[in-house]
Amino acid sequence: MFNNLFGKSTKRKTDSSRPNKPRKSQARDVPQGASFTLPTFGPPAPPLTGRALAQELAVAESLAHARLTLFGPAQAPDGNNTDLGGHEDLDWLQEGVSSGWAGLVPSQAPSLGAEKYTAGLKVIVSDWDAIRPSLFPVFSRLSWDTANFFNWQATTLDLCTNPDHCITRKRQVKLFYITHRTLLYFLAEAGALTLQSRSAESTHEFDFCACHSDVIHLAAHGFLACTPRTPASAFSFILLAQQHTAWLEHPTSIESWSKGMMAFHRGMCGTFKVKDSRVKEIELRHLARAAVDEYRNLLQFGKKEVSRLLGETQLDIMAARCPACFGPADTAELLQAEQCGLHQIDICLDGNFQQSRDLSATNDAQRKAPELFLSKDLVDAMEAEVGLKQKVKKDATNDMDFCSDSWKAASDGAKTDGTSFDRKTDTGLLAAVCRHDICLKIVNITKSGEKLFFALAVISFLMTIVAPLATFNVEYDIACNLWAHMMLRNILVHLHSRLRVATAVFHAFAHVWPCQLKFNPRLIFGFGFSDGEACERLWNRLRGLIPLNRGATSSHRLENIALRTEHINLEHRASLPAWLSRRYDSARTKLNNANTELSRLLNIDASRFAPSNLLAEWEKQREAQRHRPAAELRSDSLNRRSHFGALFHELDETTQGLTTISARFRMGARNLDDDALVYGVLRDRQAALKTQLAQALADLGAGPEFEYICRVSEGLTSLRLKVFGLCAMYQPLKDARAGGRGYLMGYAGIQYLLRKFKAPHKAAVKAIKTYNDAVTLFLLKCPNPEFIPPAAQGLKILLTLEPTDPFWHDDYFLAPTELWATNVDVKAGIAWVLQRDRANEELIRLGWEVRRMLAWVAAYSRNASLTRRRWETVRRSLQDTTVE
Repeated sequence: MFNNLFGKSTKRKTDSSRPNKPRKSQARDVPQGASFTLPTFGPPAPPLTGRALAQELAVAESLAHARLTLFGPAQAPDGNNTDLGGHEDLDWLQEGVSSGWAGLVPSQAPSLGAEKYTAGLKVIVSDWDAIRPSLFPVFSRLSWDTANFFNWQATTLDLCTNPDHCITRKRQVKLFYITHRTLLYFLAEAGALTLQSRSAESTHEFDFCACHSDVIHLAAHGFLACTPRTPASAFSFILLAQQHTAWLEHPTSIESWSKGMMAFHRGMCGTFKVKDSRVKEIELRHLARAAVDEYRNLLQFGKKEVSRLLGETQLDIMAARCPACFGPADTAELLQAEQCGLHQIDICLDGNFQQSRDLSATNDAQRKAPELFLSKDLVDAMEAEVGLKQKVKKDATNDMDFCSDSWKAASDGAKTDGTSFDRKTDTGLLAAVCRHDICLKIVNITKSGEKLFFALAVISFLMTIVAPLATFNVEYDIACNLWAHMMLRNILVHLHSRLRVATAVFHAFAHVWPCQLKFNPRLIFGFGFSDGEACERLWNRLRGLIPLNRGATSSHRLENIALRTEHINLEHRASLPAWLSRRYDSARTKLNNANTELSRLLNIDASRFAPSNLLAEWEKQREAQRHRPAAELRSDSLNRRSHFGALFHELDETTQGLTTISARFRMGARNLDDDALVYGVLRDRQAALKTQLAQALADLGAGPEFEYICRVSEGLTSLRLKVFGLCAMYQPLKDARAGGRGYLMGYAGIQYLLRKFKAPHKAAVKAIKTYNDAVTLFLLKCPNPEFIPPAAQGLKILLTLEPTDPFWHDDYFLAPTELWATNVDVKAGIAWVLQRDRANEELIRLGWEVRRMLAWVAAYSRNASLTRRRWETVRRSLQDTTVE
């Protein structure tokens, strides 16, 4: 029953008297012929009967079988490695013009200029859109029958509706392939084409019939045409599949790939010449670009149709990306947890202005945006909502104002005068990535910087449309600015109860300490060990697209980014069990270490170092530091410490100068008169400094150890800056993950960084010595101090310390009578208690994520099985009806 639709090739009657004369039906729009029409996709059609029902059933069955293929690694969403920009050579368009392609270019255009070129592209896109619904069923079924085009001994598709009486016509087509003997000889033996010779010749005669278009005929035999009407060139599906899979792993331009293909075919079967020319070779990159574009459009079309047939919602699409975050709550346990607010989703936001596009890239005929990108309508709506909100008057005593105001330049993302966008049309991206490194949504930034309404649009979409009951933990480099912006304008007030914001861990330490107390994820509740740096890892994986996208059209740039990102998402989704296992082991290790250290402190003093008492000290510290304005904290701590430190430092330099001049006197050096004058000035300055210090210390009421505490504090401040700067330089090496997935830095880049490490490394080693000398002097001059500063153990150990480690905190000047400021063990105990709490949060979160992931796997399997059984039922009923 299905032989005529998807059966073996059948020999057809050929009229040899007019082998190259096209039939009248060829001049009509695609598809050619009226005797057979492949099923299309779109709105539901009226009930079908008889042969039409058989055709619809075959397509539906192929979709059900192709579900895993379309979403698996071999058929993963592809990227568009085109570099179309400016005015291109129009030789490739002549293929359609010479074959009677009416309307390819406007007749009123005086020459083949920009207008005709753009019009030609629009016609091509329109014709591909028209034929794609009929082309996809052939592509899908052939992919399934040939095991993704690798097993050509199975069968080819013969779509002819009247093989016994159909008159065929012969026409030469240039074929680009990599499986010559396996595919072409098989097609020749089946009678589908005629080989010019038994050599590796790539121009062959195909037998075309009027039952369907030439594009569908070529597709039924394993080739994708380069133009939608009367194609003269075609690429094999297996070649396009190989190119697209290789591009996903390492993006390259279409020009480099086409040059390699030309070199391959030049050595195998000679060169392809332009029509009516014996010298000029064809521009393969144009043909390759067209074939690659349509191949990827077919994959995307199939993905959308499968999603439509399965009735997927936005939540289902997100769950397919990250089942650990958005898996279904289809069990009583998960449903109860969601209703109780235990469903938490961590996302991080970050902008990138390297992924830009130049103004010179024009002629975008497709005008489309992938599903991964947030709709422009939603972004515009959020911009309008933010513009309508009125600012609330600031509280002058708010301790967040200083930090929030200091990040305004970062929120703009570029120069305020807009000159940095003069040569850009798409200036960057803003991505939302979950804590499993899976990208959820991307916002395209056009002619502006990193405006806050971009982040607000993504947050609103995820919290209202995708997961309206979940609690979202948002980590953003400028979280303090984002939260202050929302408070001042009363934006998304209905979501505040389900929203927590924090800075990314690595960026948190660029903020003032009161801001860290409120937004550092290691110091606040609910974030576990999420680091908020997933966007940085995504940008690292997308670095290879930067040179390709600069000259690409808008549609190609967005498609490049989306399809490369979707491929990365599939990799992370496949490794999700391993990721959860690693995070569980890490959280368990940190929890055990925290419990061990807390037990050690309890053995020292059970009353002082009990976890409840340590948490009470932590709350005292937060209250003392959080509610005091930043200016007051700086005047009480930083300014006072810096003031006394500078005085002591100047006194030391003055004393050293006097010692040096005295040595010159004893040695009888020249210019003693000048030295005597300098000696008198230094001696007067030394006396003035001692008087000033004595008066200041008397006014402060400080003890004799204050001088040495100042020296220790100043040394610790300098050491902290040196070590943190060195850590920032090491961060690119950590992000690149040398030897692992996403390593793009290269040997030259590593050597460049290592050369830059030399000077900061020496400065850090010198700062360690200065600090340890100050600690030794303090212990020598103050034998029984209440506050004992710890010594630095070495640069290697310091580089491993977290910025929240008690070693870096110097709170003596803020609260010299509080345990959290002066007692080293209490400081360490507070840090261990916080680590214990974050580890417990992480373990609880991992448990819920595993449950959601397993629930998604079960639901996905049930849905696929149900769909397959439904098609099987329809087919059996159809067979019974046919028998009757």
